[in-house]
Amino acid sequence: MAVIPSTVARSIAGDSVHDGEFDLTQFQIDWLRDLAAGVTVRDLARRSGFSEREMYRRLRATYRTMGCSTRTEALLKATRRGMLEAT
Repeated sequence: MAVIPSTVARSIAGDSVHDGEFDLTQFQIDWLRDLAAGVTVRDLARRSGFSEREMYRRLRATYRTMGCSTRTEALLKATRRGMLEAT
């Protein structure tokens, strides 16, 4: 059994590995919308009542839930799925 970096595994498998539905809370969707609108993590943390460090942790967990490893990747995926449209 060999261990390969997740980025390599995703590249080999294609985007379909994490292309299934993911379950985000309304808070997480709102965070993504705010980030897409240009709100800083610092301001997002203040609005949410978290420290900046805790906000980064929660955002990383959100990205992982979406099958993403970066903010840009998560925002692109959310945009493609229509999650960032105003409700």
